[in-house]
Amino acid sequence: MAQTVAQPTATPVVPAKLPLKAIAPWAVFFGV
Repeated sequence: MAQTVAQPTATPVVPAKLPLKAIAPWAVFFGV
């Protein structure tokens, strides 16, 4: 959980550029 909280700024930036289809598995990988 520490890693997820340690990257709060990169969370909205990375998926913002990726398509919705890429955000789904990306969020699951981070455990969001």
